Amino acid sequence: MGDFTTNEGRDEEEIPFLDPLALLREAHIPSYAVLGNHEYGGGSATGIQYTEYIVPDLEKKLQDLGISLLRNSATTLSFRDEYLYIYGIDEIWSRQATLQNFDNPSQAFSILLTH
Repeated sequence: MGDFTTNEGRDEEEIPFLDPLALLREAHIPSYAVLGNHEYGGGSATGIQYTEYIVPDLEKKLQDLGISLLRNSATTLSFRDEYLYIYGIDEIWSRQATLQNFDNPSQAFSILLTH
């Protein structure tokens, strides 16, 4: 995922448009997200400010929807005796992205999420 908002991402009226994603939670589907450039203001007609996260309510909204936001962090899913390692890096243009914490101790199949 990523780019949950448009352009400047300052319009809090956009957050309710995420509500249909609650269907994933209701279906018990594990869901993960990473940020896009628009959450940092990138893509804006008024200029680019990639270092400041500009949608503070987004993280809480995703959490309320049952979506885990991965910001240079990981999670491991297991099913029976199989494991899936999911690592999400922050938006690369924000200069916040890093693979420093990428550690897959179980050597499970891995997926890297990035915008």
